[in-house]
Amino acid sequence: MKYFSLIIGFCLGQQLAFSQASLVYKDTLIFIPLGESVIQSPILEKEIASMSAGMFHYSLVDVNGKLTTYIDKSIPWLMPMTIDSDVRSLAIGDIHTVILYKSDSSLNQYFITPSIDAFYPNGLKRIVEIRAGTNLSIAVSKKSIMYTWGPGRSVQNLNIPLKTYGVKTASVGKQYIAFINIKDKVFVWGNNGKGQKNIPIFKSKPIKIISGNNHILVLDELKKIYVWGDNSYGQCLLPVIEEPIKQIEAKTNASLVVTETNKIFIWGNGNEVKADFSFLGEVKQAKLGYDYAVVLIRSTPEKIKQAYLTTNKTIISVHKQDTLLFTKNTLSEREQGVTADNFIDETFQQNSAIGNGYNGNSLTVESTNNSSQDDINSSTTIEFDGVNNNLKIINDNVKTLRINSSQRVIIKGSNKNGVIHVRNQDNVIEDQHSVVVIDLDKIGIENEYPAEYNQTKESNVPMQELFLPLDSMLSSGIQFFPVENNNFYLNGKNMGGLSDQKDMEETMFMTGDYYAMAQLSFYYKKNVEGMEFLKKGISNYNLNEYNLKECALALFDIYYYGLFDQPIQLENAKNMYNVYSKLD
Repeated sequence: MKYFSLIIGFCLGQQLAFSQASLVYKDTLIFIPLGESVIQSPILEKEIASMSAGMFHYSLVDVNGKLTTYIDKSIPWLMPMTIDSDVRSLAIGDIHTVILYKSDSSLNQYFITPSIDAFYPNGLKRIVEIRAGTNLSIAVSKKSIMYTWGPGRSVQNLNIPLKTYGVKTASVGKQYIAFINIKDKVFVWGNNGKGQKNIPIFKSKPIKIISGNNHILVLDELKKIYVWGDNSYGQCLLPVIEEPIKQIEAKTNASLVVTETNKIFIWGNGNEVKADFSFLGEVKQAKLGYDYAVVLIRSTPEKIKQAYLTTNKTIISVHKQDTLLFTKNTLSEREQGVTADNFIDETFQQNSAIGNGYNGNSLTVESTNNSSQDDINSSTTIEFDGVNNNLKIINDNVKTLRINSSQRVIIKGSNKNGVIHVRNQDNVIEDQHSVVVIDLDKIGIENEYPAEYNQTKESNVPMQELFLPLDSMLSSGIQFFPVENNNFYLNGKNMGGLSDQKDMEETMFMTGDYYAMAQLSFYYKKNVEGMEFLKKGISNYNLNEYNLKECALALFDIYYYGLFDQPIQLENAKNMYNVYSKLD
């Protein structure tokens, strides 16, 4: 009961100052120590709009835009910061904080220690999201541009672009950034020393992403989470969570989720912490700091008092993690031990594998006779745990259909040589994510085989820069179709109903308006045809200047943001901008 007693001492006891007769819901903070840090939790007088946590301090922003910082008073060099108004949100790294202002959506940056200053991009406006890692920081604009910065030349040295286009949401780790683009794809740029770029295959669209030092969490539309990267501290070792998730967080070597029933799970650094605050009210936010968590709950003084008086032992529980499962990197699903007998039945080995071995371990994958595999969107990662392990996998007359399925295989055992022989199988595996452990001590020794190991080379992400006055540019409106009550409108004029597609397409063709024809094609999901109409609009010099300008701006948006199944093509976007600007 160590954790719960600390919460009583540092948070819940203060809340008794509220009137016991009040039934008004108020924001309440609960501090959960996960290490040595102790930070006094204040009595909240205003509703909290945003909060973030870092090394030995956290900050709150109330609905009036006031930012207040609370520190561990045992650390003499900390300097708390207060900003009286106009703050919309904040993001704390370790000792630096990025703030976003309400009035003009611009940025500022400050440090919790004196005499430290570092570069951040001036003049950024229309920012909608900010994130901070250990040193690196990012900001995402309304135009889906992600700006990245850090001390010195750290961003450039990590081969991370200063500007990235078509970004929906992002997160920042120790020496990398991870983001979801507007095509709902996940990217990781920067350091890959801990498997940060071993991106799993998602079962539905990823909607949220968050990063710790060297591990990443993603929440998808099905409200399931994926975790990958460094697992040296158990930060990727998922606990059993059997309900939908609404919030994900990560910091240093720990992970946190909040479920829709207001339960909190924290894991990493050797511990698995479960907290059930559902009886208090809604968990609005929960943030991880360096070695603590702070939870913001919408509750009443009466409920807080009852929690203080009852000290229910089921509120918070702490369990030790199994350190034997702290492998080199990613654990995207809870893993199960596998022996030679059931391994063949439960999983399937590809002909080739991405190796992450170390300490001289070896792997040989063979296909004999006529193995046939349709590995659609599939990946297999082989990892060794220990020293001098050798494994040979032989596929013999194996057929499989493996669609949208990823697999991670961990090979364990000391100074052993093992063989897995997959014979005469005809597997169909669809949409399967598996993490399996092959213990060579249980498989036994068949023969010795020479070491054969191929390490894939990490590809470098090219630096992409495109400096254009985007904030002053109009939107082409190409995504927002002029449709109302199932009728298509051209310049405010009702052109007819959309139910008769052929008639509508002929009507648009008669107008000679290539921009309108493209919009209609995109509406009917005829994307190739829509692109051709826009290109005709550019090449038709007899077209009126306004329509030519519309087509150029639409093509710019498509290339720049990767709309309508097109890849992001910055050079083509720049060309379309030049056409547009000459007509402006």
